[in-house]
Amino acid sequence: MGSIAVNLFEGRGFSSPFFPGSAPTAWLCPAVPFLWSVVMRLQGEATLATAKLLIFLQAIPSALAVSLYWLIAKEIRFKHMVLSAQFPTAIAAVLAFWPESLFRLGELWYFVWEECAVAALVLVGMKWVQRRTGSNAVLLGLIGGTLALINITPVPFLVCVILLPALNGKCEKREFVKMALLAFLIMLAIVSPWLVRCKLRLGGFVPLRSNAGTELLQGNNAIDCIRQTDESLHPTNSKYEMQRFNMLGELQYNRVAFREALNYIRVHKLQTAIRIMKRIYVAWFTDIFDFWPNYKDQRWWNGGPLQFFSTLTTILTALSTLSLSIFAIASGRLEGLPFRWLLFALLLLTPMLHYITVMEDSYTYVDRIWLAIIGMFAIFNSPRLRLKASPHSGM
Repeated sequence: MGSIAVNLFEGRGFSSPFFPGSAPTAWLCPAVPFLWSVVMRLQGEATLATAKLLIFLQAIPSALAVSLYWLIAKEIRFKHMVLSAQFPTAIAAVLAFWPESLFRLGELWYFVWEECAVAALVLVGMKWVQRRTGSNAVLLGLIGGTLALINITPVPFLVCVILLPALNGKCEKREFVKMALLAFLIMLAIVSPWLVRCKLRLGGFVPLRSNAGTELLQGNNAIDCIRQTDESLHPTNSKYEMQRFNMLGELQYNRVAFREALNYIRVHKLQTAIRIMKRIYVAWFTDIFDFWPNYKDQRWWNGGPLQFFSTLTTILTALSTLSLSIFAIASGRLEGLPFRWLLFALLLLTPMLHYITVMEDSYTYVDRIWLAIIGMFAIFNSPRLRLKASPHSGM
């Protein structure tokens, strides 16, 4: 992402994800690299000082996401009035100081921007589920198109949000089709310039990102690649893969990698299923014991203080939110959870693409925040607090 942003800043266009150069690329979605290049232009340089400024800039979507969580909590409480009036404030207070979020601020990637866009999508999705109005359809299209240009992973959830009213059968079909079509058309209008550019510059259709073949091959080959390691079949790790990339070109390289991965999956169905289960483990429990370390000679507990505390925070966050959610389900405290299918679809669909490619603890960072919100609902939905919050409790 940094290489692409620097190439944009230095006038070589959206190009070369691995080194300075002018070969056009669609390796990543365009929104964040373009944003970084704008900051570099305003700074007039691409230096360590610029990187620090980008880190400070990430506090903006992170803070905005907390505001959106507060609005989402208000929407949940409005639909479940026996919750305490302090529920939205408690959600915002907890997530404003969410430990994993503080570490993500210093990680230059698309995570905080994706988090903010997903929060906006959920908020508008809640309104969309209740009322299919033109304004909600327009907002859904605008947010969905922007999210698709940030990262492709939440796109399955985005599609589900739009279709959810039809899936639960609580809408007038003709009106739903009109409004859903409006949302899709707005999204298409936002992403189409990027799709056209990729067609013209790379010579073929690219579904937002070109590297699907590389990602699929990393997780489905003779190497047991659950997470990305220094042995992964990736151009940055393997001289042979980089040679193939340079020889075939980006689009053809990924098409060949995609076919190789599919052939491996067909021949090794049981192995593929086992690997998917391992990635599900990493997604929800994290790689606690570093079974699949990035580097053979380095584990997270001996990689330096920053890596130690960052990884430990992620592990504790994952285990605590997952335990709280399991407790909420087992105790029946999710009874009456508004928009439950919307929230469950988010948790089910956003990590799905990584189950068949490679999984990292950081990929499910956004999902852990929603587990925390669901867990907080369970805490405030306890019988004692419901009785206290009930307007009839003092009678």
